[in-house]
Amino acid sequence: MANEKVQEIPIANVARVEIVTEETLARTFIVSTANEAKIEAFISEGEEKELRKGNRLLAQLKTDDLIKGYNVTLKDLTMIPQVFAIIDGGISAAEEEGGAFQSYTGPKVGEVLKRTPFTLNLYTEEKDGDGETKGYLKMSCQHCKGSPASIEIKDGDFCAPEYKLKSRPKIGEAPLSITYLDALPA
Repeated sequence: MANEKVQEIPIANVARVEIVTEETLARTFIVSTANEAKIEAFISEGEEKELRKGNRLLAQLKTDDLIKGYNVTLKDLTMIPQVFAIIDGGISAAEEEGGAFQSYTGPKVGEVLKRTPFTLNLYTEEKDGDGETKGYLKMSCQHCKGSPASIEIKDGDFCAPEYKLKSRPKIGEAPLSITYLDALPA
């Protein structure tokens, strides 16, 4: 049996998040204030059926777990109205394109909502022994859709939105890709 050489990559921090809409004219929103992300596999659990005679196991039928996508929880330190609108499903208004925020209106209760799908790109840092950043890992989840956002507000503390996303790729597509980069994209 041969030992296989492995590369260990110590990763830390949420360096940056990009939300790239999957529209004809794609829009990219860069979130530099996200401070927490959790990516959890969403699976179809396999089954195990056993054939027993008393205390004896005679045979088993097994099916493996299958990946269906990922559930992502993302926390941000600031409110970015355009990102909030894409994830929550409402409409954000500004004075002009790129202008000051004026208002946000959430989706109407009971109405069917067509959410804008997007690709989530999450960048983490590879750290060296001296604490310097050597490179970055870009983790991408396709075909994400948001759900109603949560906001926690406390006296004496900053408000931090929490977003719940569902990445559900099409059959034959990879639900997660990880790419090594020497630097963050411009």
